[in-house]
Amino acid sequence: MQPFNITDTTCQYSVTGSDCSIPYSTFNQTEYHTSQLIYCLLGIVGVAASAYKFGIAVQNASPSLQLRAFIICFFCSMTFLGRSVDPQGYGCIIPHIVGITLIDACTAAIYTILVNSAIFWISITQGSVHTQRPSRITIFENVIVMSVWVFHIGFDLTLIGTKGFGRFPYYIRDLGASIILFVIAAVLLTYGLRICARLKHIDRMANLEPGLSITLAIASLDCISIEEGQTRVMETPQMDKPIYRAKRMQHLLIAITFVAALGIGFQVYTAFAMPLNGIDKQLACSNGVLEACLELEATVKPLHYVQFVAICAVLWGYRTIRIKPNAES
Repeated sequence: MQPFNITDTTCQYSVTGSDCSIPYSTFNQTEYHTSQLIYCLLGIVGVAASAYKFGIAVQNASPSLQLRAFIICFFCSMTFLGRSVDPQGYGCIIPHIVGITLIDACTAAIYTILVNSAIFWISITQGSVHTQRPSRITIFENVIVMSVWVFHIGFDLTLIGTKGFGRFPYYIRDLGASIILFVIAAVLLTYGLRICARLKHIDRMANLEPGLSITLAIASLDCISIEEGQTRVMETPQMDKPIYRAKRMQHLLIAITFVAALGIGFQVYTAFAMPLNGIDKQLACSNGVLEACLELEATVKPLHYVQFVAICAVLWGYRTIRIKPNAES
């Protein structure tokens, strides 16, 4: 299947001209350099924030799920720095397949931490959060994560042998990614609401009888939130002030819904409103059509901003780090 008019005289993606030596960026220098700056700034902010949170988490022996989330945020932020070298591959600095792989690897990594969180929440509702997780759940989780990565990276591999333009329409990737995100978000909301209902019961009992809430928390959901991720030694909760676990969970679910809706919305819009995602103009430019070259846009795509918002949302969702008490205290 080949939806694009690629001939022997067609230049590689990112270049045009009679000798295929003029990069796309020649026709939109201002937008190109602005995109470089934006990607670089977003990458620096993300790397600094995730590295800082990871360092604190390591010092305080945080759960493995929380550490994994910070590592993924760091990785995703590094992809922004990688994209800043050559946005959309328009400068012919890095191969187009490398640039597009950085984008899709970021998406797959974000989906990975969402899957990890969803599986953990399922474990909570099944009462296995403080016990050994069944092997079938671990296998199921690994299969889902692997499928997400195979879908995204596999699509990018179709660029090989097509001069960088691909073998399949881009809307297949966008629609597939939106369906995957919808399913993950639906699972998170379903089990998140169940946890929220149980947390409301704990908080309600805490207001009626503070001492009883300690027993309920230990027996049911001891300070459960997205930040947990491994069995830890139970400690006596400090009840100096209300924790309001249910409200924290509600805020988290609202954030997940907002980011997921934003991502799905832009993916569907890209798939239907822009079926070829601008690839038609790029192909025409590589075929020597000057008018198409002048119409090329080198701006940061909306979905990439959504990726950065998702990174911030993950950092916010895993923001609470339990400070490890000093040995002297």
